[in-house]
Amino acid sequence: MLPIKVFSLSRIFVLLAIFRQIHAISINSSTFQVSNSFTLLNNASTLFPVPFDAYTKEYLRTSALLTCAKDSQFSASYFEAAFFPRNNTLFFNVEAQTIMSENITIKAELIAYGLNVYTKVFDLCGIQDNLLCPLKPGNIELMGSYYVEAAVASQIPSITYNIPDLDAYIVVTAYSTIDKEFTKPLACVQVMLSNGRTVQTEYLSWNLVILTISGIMFSVVYSLQGYTVTSTRLASYSISLLLYFQNLAILAMISVSFLPPIVAAWTQNFQWSMGIIRINFMQRLFDWYVVATSGSPTIVYRNKEVLSISVQKRSLNSKIISASSNLNGIESSQKNDLLYTSNLRNSNDYLSKILVLRGIKRVSYKAGIEISNFFLTGFSFFIIFICMIILAFIIFKTFLKVLQKFKVKTIRYLHFHTHWSALLQGTLYRAVFIIYSEISLLALWEFTQTDSAATLVEAIVVFILITVLLSSASVRIWRKMIKSKKIFGQPSYLLFSSSKFLNKFGFLYSQFKSTKVWWLMATSAHMLIRSILVGSLQAHGKSQSIGIFLNEAIYLILLCWMQPYMDKTTNFFNISIHSLNLVNAFFFLFFSNLFQQPIAVSSFMGLIFFFLNAAFSLYLFIFILICFTMAIYYKHPDTRYKPIDDQRRSFLKGEMDDDAVYESVPELHEMKKAVLECNGIQKPQINKIDLCKQNSNCEYLYM
Repeated sequence: MLPIKVFSLSRIFVLLAIFRQIHAISINSSTFQVSNSFTLLNNASTLFPVPFDAYTKEYLRTSALLTCAKDSQFSASYFEAAFFPRNNTLFFNVEAQTIMSENITIKAELIAYGLNVYTKVFDLCGIQDNLLCPLKPGNIELMGSYYVEAAVASQIPSITYNIPDLDAYIVVTAYSTIDKEFTKPLACVQVMLSNGRTVQTEYLSWNLVILTISGIMFSVVYSLQGYTVTSTRLASYSISLLLYFQNLAILAMISVSFLPPIVAAWTQNFQWSMGIIRINFMQRLFDWYVVATSGSPTIVYRNKEVLSISVQKRSLNSKIISASSNLNGIESSQKNDLLYTSNLRNSNDYLSKILVLRGIKRVSYKAGIEISNFFLTGFSFFIIFICMIILAFIIFKTFLKVLQKFKVKTIRYLHFHTHWSALLQGTLYRAVFIIYSEISLLALWEFTQTDSAATLVEAIVVFILITVLLSSASVRIWRKMIKSKKIFGQPSYLLFSSSKFLNKFGFLYSQFKSTKVWWLMATSAHMLIRSILVGSLQAHGKSQSIGIFLNEAIYLILLCWMQPYMDKTTNFFNISIHSLNLVNAFFFLFFSNLFQQPIAVSSFMGLIFFFLNAAFSLYLFIFILICFTMAIYYKHPDTRYKPIDDQRRSFLKGEMDDDAVYESVPELHEMKKAVLECNGIQKPQINKIDLCKQNSNCEYLYM
């Protein structure tokens, strides 16, 4: 039903009333001025004399006026218009220049979701007393309000004002009256329409942040209390959820030729997972830092009042400055160097051209971040994240010491007391894994931009550091598994018997089967390849899309084949996430115009993308909440999970080398014993001395 209603936008022709039914236009030299019957606005830079809400929350408003023809004889330095259905009033403000000097025929086309749903042709000579016949070169200034007949306004369906991220625009083309076949356009402008509704909202973003952080914090709390199984599952689900959010954010950074408005808005809700968060004072600091380190900052966002995405506004120096992030699939015209540019460093270049922002540049602008600050923003939040983890550990340890001084029992957190240093290292390793996609992509992007010498050095250092850390940890885990399988015939023994190794690296491999801990390397490689494609190939949108699709396809096939996670539920959870990631990557093949399909196909795929991911996000949200609830409800939450078939529980929490600690605390020992009995697991009878006699390097086995 939705497409049918949207197509009825064909009856929207209110903006064309500007050309057809203007009353009392007076001519002053070469400048046209609106007067008399219009309610003139006092300030040309302020289109609307009263707030929108004074009329209604429903409206249609132009969000851009773009040139769509080579050597156009018409250009606009300012254009805004809005229609309010409550009182059928159209407000408009237009400042333009033309060199045309002949009789003009206007062809106007309404495009809704890629479909040409309405076409109107009319002669300017038919307008009031032939004042625009012929059209004269000079400046055109149209400013005021116009009452639209109720019969026309009533034909606009109500859904038009409420559907989020409306994908509709009007193309107005001027031809000479003698050009009856419309073969030689003299000028062309594209008017973008918006109703102010969007799926991009801070409320959704913050709810997702709270959900993800809560999952990770719950896992940490249960780990400190000794509920290892519960902690492992909560951590696995929460991190997989975060990685799904990151994938959506990264997909939005692909430099495709056409990204449907609803897709751009929806994916912008997840940019926080990449550290792309605007804080005003930080942005001012970054601006200073780039300049102070001999960098070349961009000035796109700083000058948004005269240069903004998809909006043309009045220039301070009376020159034309325009920008666009979405030209609705008119790829051929976007390649025209005379009309469009992607040069961010040379302001003189886009003084007379439309600045096209795609991929990372578009995401940065929509996030309110200067493009030259993009890397610094993500990098700073990585540093803040690490510092918060360290600070939290210090505060918690200090808090427990204070409780001990007041003789408050802290038996549940005895494991933290004993191994807090190793647990801190393990938590930092987990943090490195979580932010690897973010930092690697931002660093590789900075390699291509070189905003300043300092930012480039920081990008190189942090990229090498986290790659080496994650790679070395993956290799050590894999070697430990191989050693354990070779000596004991049981891959989980050395992975879970040593508290030191488990606390330090366990966060990275505990969600996998003991025989599949090498999957960490596969996941890291998948992240790195995706970062290389998106961060380094911003000038090649089609190549990016193909590479991302193949990367996701290979990873999903291997995931379904190997099923490396600890149980069926966790495998299904991750397979479902990566299946949707593959579907999303498939959509972006169309958004990149790889198949040269009609733009309508891409538009409707954008709608499917949104509904599919919105429903899946809701499913993940409910799933995580159920896991939280069950973990809180059960007194001993570990008992509700079936034992993992690699017998890791037999070696967990010092079963081999920490018995003295647990035996010294009767309460904790009884709790542990009860958990093991409920899971049907008996303590393995392995004699360390006998094992050492068989192996000369006994000390190494228990590192």
